[in-house]
Amino acid sequence: MQENAAQIIAAGYAVLGELESGDTAEATRVYASTTVVALNEARADAYTAMSGLERSISLAGVRCR
Repeated sequence: MQENAAQIIAAGYAVLGELESGDTAEATRVYASTTVVALNEARADAYTAMSGLERSISLAGVRCR
C-alpha cells in the first residue's frame, strides 16, 4: 500500500504541473492512467489485508467470552 501511496502522490504532482501549464487534457490522462489505477490497487491491497485478519478478529470475541 505504501507503493500505491507513493504513486498517487507522484501522480498528484504530475497532474498539478499539467494543470498549472493549462493542459487539462494531459492532466486528465495522467490522473486516469495513474491515480485511478493506484487507488484501485490500494483498495484491493487493503481488502486483502483485512480479509486475512477477519477470521482472527472474529475469533477474538469468542476467546474473550
